[in-house]
Amino acid sequence: MPNSPAQPPDVLEALEPAALQANRRGRITGRQLLRLGRAYLWETLSIASVPAGCEIEVAFLVVAVALLVILIPIFLLLTILEWAFGARMEEGPLQKSIERRANVISVGLTKFKRSGRDGDPLQEGARHRIYFTRFSKSLINFERLGRWAPPIDGAN
Repeated sequence: MPNSPAQPPDVLEALEPAALQANRRGRITGRQLLRLGRAYLWETLSIASVPAGCEIEVAFLVVAVALLVILIPIFLLLTILEWAFGARMEEGPLQKSIERRANVISVGLTKFKRSGRDGDPLQEGARHRIYFTRFSKSLINFERLGRWAPPIDGAN
């Protein structure tokens, strides 16, 4: 039998392999939506959190409750809109940077934010297909593409 050279798989790595089919169709899965909603809620609560070592004053509590009452419905609406309009995709070499204290990934001209846990496995310079939300530009999934990936150790 003739030997053919080993071909790397089309996708070498993905954040959520189970969600790739839905993301390729431009949809966000329920699990991704929950993760996104949890991130929005955590961001809302961190805005209104009490600084450590400070005395709690009535005025601060009133402002914190007002922020929660106003911002939580806004973030929930944003999460629902993200679900309804789905995911967007960009493909190209990946670049990581930090802008205004936020971790940013760029593929081509598109920049979007990433969390440290989700962005760590991404290889800078390697070709990726990135799936992100349309409104908040948050990373929901990625594919590191095999044909542009660096060679695997031991492969000819």
